[in-house]
Amino acid sequence: ISCLGLLGLMSIVMEEKTKELGIRKVLGAGAMEIGVELLKAVYRPAVLAVIVALPVAWYLADQSLSRYLDRISLQWWHFVVPVACLLMIMTLTVTYLLVKAMRTNPVESLRYE
Repeated sequence: ISCLGLLGLMSIVMEEKTKELGIRKVLGAGAMEIGVELLKAVYRPAVLAVIVALPVAWYLADQSLSRYLDRISLQWWHFVVPVACLLMIMTLTVTYLLVKAMRTNPVESLRYE
């Protein structure tokens, strides 16, 4: 469900930035440069959320598991694997929308508004 929300959010962002993308394409910016800009805009809040959430999740999971007699010990990869999956899904989503936006004619995107 969160991936669909991310896709919807990024679709709205890309729709709002159509004119900016068209201008950048006309001025000669490559897809890689535009992609890096969009990924920075998406990664900054995600990395900030991960930095805040990981210690909280570690603490709460440790407190929750301490009540059981037979408990597992928390490993670093219990938290890193979901974060890596999240970043991979975010990258794929932004890449898909970027390829879709880069295929449009810059003249049409400038005429959009």
